[in-house]
Order: sequence, then structure tokens, then C-alpha cells
Amino acid sequence: MIDVKEVTPFDTDSNISPIPNPPSTDSSSNPEPADLNTTTQLPKLYSGFQWETDQKKTLLFTSGKRRIEQEGVYLESASLTEFPQEFINYYTKELTSSSFKQTLNSISAAGTTITYAKDDIFFTFGVENVYKGSGDSKTLSSYKAFLEHN
Repeated sequence: MIDVKEVTPFDTDSNISPIPNPPSTDSSSNPEPADLNTTTQLPKLYSGFQWETDQKKTLLFTSGKRRIEQEGVYLESASLTEFPQEFINYYTKELTSSSFKQTLNSISAAGTTITYAKDDIFFTFGVENVYKGSGDSKTLSSYKAFLEHN
């Protein structure tokens, strides 16, 4: 059972429509990321930018006060110069329309993390802020989008 204490939804732009997955090309030059549709309940992979990291690993999902550790898939985008709001809007819209419930919404200096859950499926996505320098000269230089699911 998922216990939702507080949910702060993101504003979504209803004019943004999902970007279809591109046709597969030569896998040696641009490897295809893991297929999100290992279950038909997950949305298609957002294709608005190139996915750089694709790996299976043990993931930690938060559901209320519970922390759930499971094997899953982690994807991370190449470096982005602008905050990928369309990416956030896409997954928020797709998961909500598929009856997923938001269980975590965290915004900090490190970035943004959002988790949705339905039945035994957990889907986390967000944006990591990438900084250059240190101390007083530390500045935000780019972003990396990520997603993970069990």
C-alpha cells in the first residue's frame, strides 16, 4: 500500500504532445536505450534528446515512509543546456493519464526528482543540476535528465 503524505504537482503545458520514438538506426552509432515497455503500463521513452546511460541496477524507490529496493533500469540523458520542462511535462501527463499516482516530488539545489507508482510498478524521473566550480564560484552549467523504473 502506498501512503502519500503530500503531493505538489508540476504545472503542465497542455499544448505539449508526446514526441514519438525515432526509428531505430545503426545500433553501433546510436545504441537504443532499454525498452520502457517491459510492461504495457509504462509510457514510451521520451525521445526529445539523446540517452547516454542505460544500465540495469538496484534502485531505491520511496513510497510514503517506506523505501523499496528493487532491480530496475536507469537511463540518463546527454548533457542539456536548458532545463528540459517538456520532458517533465511528458511523463507527468503520460503517467497521470495511465492512473499512476505521484508518491514523491522533491526539488532541491541538486535537481528535481518525481516518483509515480501503480500496483507494484515504480517510475522515477527528474533532472540533475550539473555545476562547475566550487565555493563562491560554483555555477549551474547544465542539466541531465534521468529516469528509472522497476
